[in-house]
Amino acid sequence: MIPEGRFIKKEIVLRELEKSNEEVSTRKSMIRKVVLSLGLVNPKESRTLVFDIFEIMLRLSEDGANVADIHSKLTRMHESVSVKSVYYHIERMLSKGIVEKVRGNYRLLGGKNFGTEIKNMYKRETDEILSTVEQILRKLNNEY
Repeated sequence: MIPEGRFIKKEIVLRELEKSNEEVSTRKSMIRKVVLSLGLVNPKESRTLVFDIFEIMLRLSEDGANVADIHSKLTRMHESVSVKSVYYHIERMLSKGIVEKVRGNYRLLGGKNFGTEIKNMYKRETDEILSTVEQILRKLNNEY
């Protein structure tokens, strides 16, 4: 790890994808776009489990579900999925603020208001980061 890594408090990945009518015509393609846009999967990554986990999370009630319940739903879609892999992806979404833990269960941020909540979260976080960068640049400009 580079020494500068210790200064990084949080990293935000938000991608703008090409717009194509044919790519948002199916549920799977829309989920794929959202997952890629939110940085839950890398562009060259071949693992697709996170797409299925995200789809399950979309269908959950406001109460959410625990890892075992999500794993159970996934095993109906795939022959073998390890609980460890499910937990890994949920924890990753949790660390990015996309998933929240409510009374021991996981659900998308804001439940059924996910779209609004995720937009607000990204705006808040980018405003904070850009404010810090702006302050530093002001100080630098005063020095030169």
